Amino acid sequence: MENLSLTRVFNGITLTFEDESNAFEPADEGRILEIRHCKSGRAEFLTDDGFIYLGAGDMYAGPPISGAVYFPSGGYSGVKVTADIGKTPKCLSCFLEDVNVNPEALYNKFENGYIARSDENTAHIFSEIYNVDESIKMGYFKVKTLELFLFLSRIDILKSEKVSHTVSKSQIELTCKINAYVNSHADEHITLEKMSVMFNTSPTGIKNAYKSVFSTSFSSYVRTLRMKKAASLLKKTDMSILDAALCVGYTNASKFAKAFSDEFGITPKKYSKQ
Repeated sequence: MENLSLTRVFNGITLTFEDESNAFEPADEGRILEIRHCKSGRAEFLTDDGFIYLGAGDMYAGPPISGAVYFPSGGYSGVKVTADIGKTPKCLSCFLEDVNVNPEALYNKFENGYIARSDENTAHIFSEIYNVDESIKMGYFKVKTLELFLFLSRIDILKSEKVSHTVSKSQIELTCKINAYVNSHADEHITLEKMSVMFNTSPTGIKNAYKSVFSTSFSSYVRTLRMKKAASLLKKTDMSILDAALCVGYTNASKFAKAFSDEFGITPKKYSKQ
């Protein structure tokens, strides 16, 4: 099936907009360099070092990511630049003085994989890719690809955040179990202490697991799960706002409305009307 989100930028170099339906598809054989940027959501994948995740704003450069991929937050969007080193031009920017962009050198540089946390530099490069005007798309993608490659050529790979993005299998399993419980018992009063007793671990262990896997606190993530469930009830059923609030553990309508608005930027009343 043709990938309508894929654009050929240069010979051997493509740019693809991704979501959870097409992200991390099997790569072609050969010497492939992938550069990924996560715009929103979170992706987890298995490597020889354990589970590694990409969160919003994170960037990966290296060989194609393979193996099982999970989207724990329920969604993912981003962009991927793929360079097939055997097919790319030896010089992408020879007509620009003082711009030295060599795809093969980048392939060798990032052969062990590199992950950088969200920062202003990567945000600047990728934010413009997501918002480009359709009328100048092709030319703009060429310019931004050159800018991205030039940026990568200046990165100090010794400062990679790959290690800090590695999440242990036990942390993944713990958060999955707790999230499953929260989803099926959303109307209960769920506390950190209660979960630590139920899953035979310390409150600190739960805190660290959620921080590692989701880059947020346990309480914030539980609230997000509850609000998503409430939104689903309001969207798919004729349930009243108060009943939806009770189903996700809120007995106070005003507190529920505030939590819902904080999560979605809209009141539950307006959401239900939409």
